[in-house]
Amino acid sequence: LYFIAQFEDHSFRLKTKRSFKLRGACNAIRSLPIESLQAGVYTASAGNFAQGLAWNAKQLSLPCQIVMPDHAPESKIRPTLAMGATVTKVPFDQWWDVLVHKKYKDFNGTFIHPVSEPSVIAGNGTIGLEILDDLPEVDSIVVPYGGGGLSSGIALAARA
Repeated sequence: LYFIAQFEDHSFRLKTKRSFKLRGACNAIRSLPIESLQAGVYTASAGNFAQGLAWNAKQLSLPCQIVMPDHAPESKIRPTLAMGATVTKVPFDQWWDVLVHKKYKDFNGTFIHPVSEPSVIAGNGTIGLEILDDLPEVDSIVVPYGGGGLSSGIALAARA
């Protein structure tokens, strides 16, 4: 068995340091043309991707807005706010509509989908590249499945 352990990196000083979501958010922002970043970025997320996007936006001095479902825990909201993002809590069905339609009526900027954005999937795929680098003859890779962005990224990297 092969395990990837993501340990605390004190230079990040955020809870997403143990989450793969930081990779996808980083790749998504850095893949966009500069002109599409001028109004900032936004997403719909209940936690880790919100923090990953907020941290990456802060590194580039970009405005960042997050739509969170009204049941999002304070343990996810506080760090996101601490990184300079604006958080708007909405009822779950409205939050889901933002994910489905990839836009929020009150926000300007570029929407970055936390799961289905190709550049997010590619960023997640860097984990697959690390596995293949360490174990070029690996037979199977078992990946947890939530929204599908992590498993899609790793599968794409493994098939390349």
